[in-house]
Amino acid sequence: MTEPRRARAPRRRPRATAVVASSLALFLAVFALLAWQMRAGRDPALSAVAKAARPPAPRRVVVRRVVVTKRHVVIVEDEDEQPSAASAAPPAVRTSAPAQAAAPAQASAPAQAAAPAPAPAPAPAPAPVVTRTS
Repeated sequence: MTEPRRARAPRRRPRATAVVASSLALFLAVFALLAWQMRAGRDPALSAVAKAARPPAPRRVVVRRVVVTKRHVVIVEDEDEQPSAASAAPPAVRTSAPAQAAAPAQASAPAQAAAPAPAPAPAPAPAPVVTRTS
């Protein structure tokens, strides 16, 4: 039962040439695998660049415009006519609104009021362009 233990022989270290040869073989195997993947087009680094290089889909731009319509009412009173109690006609009304909107006011107005409104005054000329060299 109690046998003497044999002394183990110390392990030898591998030779340097065997380590260099196995490292070189492993490197060449991994290099060949990566080269094959790259040639097949399955390189993750290049596929991510290819996806990022594509321009994004154009965004749809919505332009919102606000149209403000102003109605100007001009009341013209003739100084020559004096209102009488029998005929209390409203003063002539000139408006820049469309004819449909001003129809009730024109029904009782004199014939002058049916004349089109005068054209607005032209806008002033724009200011000259100022640049760094002027």
